[in-house]
Amino acid sequence: MPLWASFVGPAYRTRSENLDAETLKSLYVETITASGNAKKSNLYGTPGSRLFATVPTSGSRGAFDQDGLTLFVIGDRLYTLNLTLNAATDIGGITDDGAPVTFASNGRGGEQIAICGGGELKILDLLTMVLSAAIALPLSNAPLMVNFIDGYFLLCEVNSIRVWFSNLEDGEIWDALDFFARSQTSDNIVAIKVLKDKIWTFGSLTTEVFYDSGDLDNPFVPYPGSIIQEGTVSPWAVGVQGETIVWMSQDNEGKGRVVSATAYDPVRISTPALDFALAGYGFLGDAELNIYEQEGHPFACWSLFAAGITWCYDARESVVRGEPVWHQRDTVNFETAQVTAWRTRGLVSTTVGILIGDVETGGIYELDLDTFCDACGPIRRERTAPYASDENQWLFLDQIELGIQSGVGLVLGQGVNPVVMGEISRDGGHTWDPPVTANLGPLGSYNEPATWYQCGRVRADRFVFRVTQTDEVRCVYGPGLWLRVTPGSGQR
Repeated sequence: MPLWASFVGPAYRTRSENLDAETLKSLYVETITASGNAKKSNLYGTPGSRLFATVPTSGSRGAFDQDGLTLFVIGDRLYTLNLTLNAATDIGGITDDGAPVTFASNGRGGEQIAICGGGELKILDLLTMVLSAAIALPLSNAPLMVNFIDGYFLLCEVNSIRVWFSNLEDGEIWDALDFFARSQTSDNIVAIKVLKDKIWTFGSLTTEVFYDSGDLDNPFVPYPGSIIQEGTVSPWAVGVQGETIVWMSQDNEGKGRVVSATAYDPVRISTPALDFALAGYGFLGDAELNIYEQEGHPFACWSLFAAGITWCYDARESVVRGEPVWHQRDTVNFETAQVTAWRTRGLVSTTVGILIGDVETGGIYELDLDTFCDACGPIRRERTAPYASDENQWLFLDQIELGIQSGVGLVLGQGVNPVVMGEISRDGGHTWDPPVTANLGPLGSYNEPATWYQCGRVRADRFVFRVTQTDEVRCVYGPGLWLRVTPGSGQR
């Protein structure tokens, strides 16, 4: 049977499902770059999460890791993690306003970690591991976000054009005259990030970059020619991925999109299909970004909690394929049928693995590609294929076979005989036939095919095929679908 390799591909659902109805949920694309291999790409299941530690408070707000020290703020408490004993120790309080916190360190220069959250700034002394009381600040408004550059802590505040800087290597001392302000743009600063030796100040409509000029009184000045006509939808939608800034932006018309920049000419990395989806959500102000890399795939994942979905950008695949590659993630409560955005808030790469916090519970989890459940709950994986043809020819679907890694069944429980569900739309993705299962194979049955037979008559340009998997077993699809068809009679 001929291989339909395009079954393996990113999410791309356009304004009209009749043109493209592709979905990719809790699966990501990997192109095989070995030149001699005939199988060119596949889909892997996104990582599951296994419990690492628990704490008595609930609602992760952020995490930090540096030089063997791992910190989480969960609820109104700051915890340090023992990565050997899988244990958390409470070391102080952080006011809980329900929003994320930010961390910054001045390292060996000052032996301090600054933590900004709940409208306060606190300093953790790395020599004594004592958390300070709220630092007295000269700001007019509540501090929002902390960062660090060239020996200085930086603070931006709510509803202001100012960024404040601390005494050199001392986050406990802030002078009323030590700030710099936007002067070339009019929108307030929403977020700040440091990339290399530059400070990026993100407003609601524009972005302006500053650098350290070396002046003793006010070292930070605008970098010439660095005004960017892209703001950010939220303080938490901006991040550094390698040597690139990525953010969910909005222009002066309020249109949402996703861009990246290494200098001062941002590149749009969202697709028209993603821009259409963002426009449909309406509210983007709760967007939060988590960035991590696993097995060579750098992921940037924006969770939109009001919309109940997370969109993830794969930088590696986007370079390999020469186009932006996206997939979706979510968290499904199968008892209540409630679907939410991926519940991760606070993500750090440590010596034992990638650790994440849960926005609702006190659980700290390890993000693991060999774990096939999400905090002990099933993960719903879905791929809706692109159209196989633009011909208005009728076909009889004699056989559909999905390329899989078979023989992945469990020893006990649900998943001993795992299945994948196949659905067919005969009208361009508007309605769907009832799902029909195909076997993934019990443990060790490595030649088990996932096959659907005698699937009826379809018109080629309206035929859409979707597969869904919820069994908690390894998920590998590829290199595509094999279709056996018999031409029908006539065209319409």
